[in-house]
Formats: sequence, structure tokens, C-alpha cells
Amino acid sequence: MKTLATDYPLQELAWALDVARSGYYRWLARPESQRAKSARHLTARITQIHEQNRKCYGSPRVYQALRRQGVQTSENRVARLMKAAGLKARPKRAFRPPHY
Repeated sequence: MKTLATDYPLQELAWALDVARSGYYRWLARPESQRAKSARHLTARITQIHEQNRKCYGSPRVYQALRRQGVQTSENRVARLMKAAGLKARPKRAFRPPHY
């Protein structure tokens, strides 16, 4: 709704999505949740670890690096946040014997 509010009247968006306009404005004014803050900070750390390791680390290795730093999280959460941030492990190049 927030992204479409520039193109369409808010009243029509609220009707199409079957929500109250007052609820939308309450949602806009609501502070960021603790979980969202945690996810934002964790994503920053994940990105840092991913880039430090030449973007070769996937979620299992990033998770292990976070554990070594003392961060309490799960591998599934790391994988989910990496996917949302568009971070992927760069695969190793396949060995191809030279032509003679």
C-alpha cells in the first residue's frame, strides 16, 4: 500500500485491500519492532562476513562465523536473511584440464 500510494488514491487502495485507512496510518506511525531491528543488524553483519570472504561463503559458513563471534542465531535465519538481501555463495570454478 505504501508503494502504491503515490499512484492511486489511498481510499481506493484501502477498499481494494479490505483494510481501514486508519489502520494503515497507525501502521505507518508504529515504531520498528525489536525483531525487525535485530534482523537489520544481523543482515549488516552477514553482509560484512560475506564480503570479507570474497562472497564465497554461503549460509552454513556465515552461520559458523557468526557463532565464532558469539552471535546467537540459527542457520535457517541466516539463510532467510541472506536470501532476502540477495546474497549468494559464489560457486568454485570447475577444474578443466588444459588443451594440448
